[in-house]
Amino acid sequence: MVGIAVSMSMVLVALPVGALLGVYPADFTGVSGFRQVLQDQTGTAPGSVGVIVAVQLALIPVAAFVGVLPALGEEIGWRGWLLPKLMPLGPVPAILVSGVIRGIWHAPVLLLGYNYPDAPGWLAVASMSVMCVLVGAVLGWLRLRSGSVWPAALGHSAFNATAGSYLMFAQAGATVDTTQATVLGWSGWIVPLGLVIVLVATGQFTLTRTTAERAPRSRVGPPPPAVRPPSSTSSLTDTVTFLSCPSDPARPATHRCSYTCCHTCVSPGSVGARHATRPERVRQEPSDREHRLRHPFQPGRPVLRAGTGRSVPDLRRVARTRSGRPAHAS
Repeated sequence: MVGIAVSMSMVLVALPVGALLGVYPADFTGVSGFRQVLQDQTGTAPGSVGVIVAVQLALIPVAAFVGVLPALGEEIGWRGWLLPKLMPLGPVPAILVSGVIRGIWHAPVLLLGYNYPDAPGWLAVASMSVMCVLVGAVLGWLRLRSGSVWPAALGHSAFNATAGSYLMFAQAGATVDTTQATVLGWSGWIVPLGLVIVLVATGQFTLTRTTAERAPRSRVGPPPPAVRPPSSTSSLTDTVTFLSCPSDPARPATHRCSYTCCHTCVSPGSVGARHATRPERVRQEPSDREHRLRHPFQPGRPVLRAGTGRSVPDLRRVARTRSGRPAHAS
């Protein structure tokens, strides 16, 4: 509803501003231009034209919802995709570039007389581009602050539904130059320009938290140590580095173990972030006795013990020497 209200206000406020500047031939009290249109269409002089005007204005929000799908088709491209892609350039460049592209995109129909029937082609394209920059900035604000294209689409639809209101309040028989009057002309750009300046100055053209959470986040800090995946062909001399396990806080931050069963004792992939998020999947490493039961030591195939850097036969030889037994005993 904010988009509908803002768009209706930009279009309707442009009419008295143009009247004050003398570029819009207004008749707000008698609505003589609208009365003449009704008489030409019906052949009789209407009675209560004021009621018809009030009903017309009251139905604009309804018309905005009815015509939102065509506007949504444009907003998905202009504000849903293009504007966020240009925001790294800064709010002002993004607004200018997206508005100019949108204005030039309308060039084929503008050259056929759309919106500016009495203006030369170059002036029509230039005026449309300026209008698209200002109005598109307001719609872009709705898109960025809400994190959705729907408010901008409703505002776009309400803008289209209100744009023809200048015909109701014009004087009978007067010609309206849309390059000067209405929101399409320079007099109607004053209020949107002031609104855009306020929005830029207050930093309103920023992504909301909801929109920012959808963007991919970069990794903070160094990546976790690489871990070799379990393999059926791993030998007893393979060395694998694991992160500290929550089930054993006394274990150092990283430890090395060459036992093949370490691949199965620690759940596959349960390292790094998963250690913090799924500690229940992590099982403590087996003891030395369990290692010996699972993997009988084979001569000529040294196995590194965790944290020592020495092979198990070397450790056995040292232990037996200290106990007085021959170092070569098996």
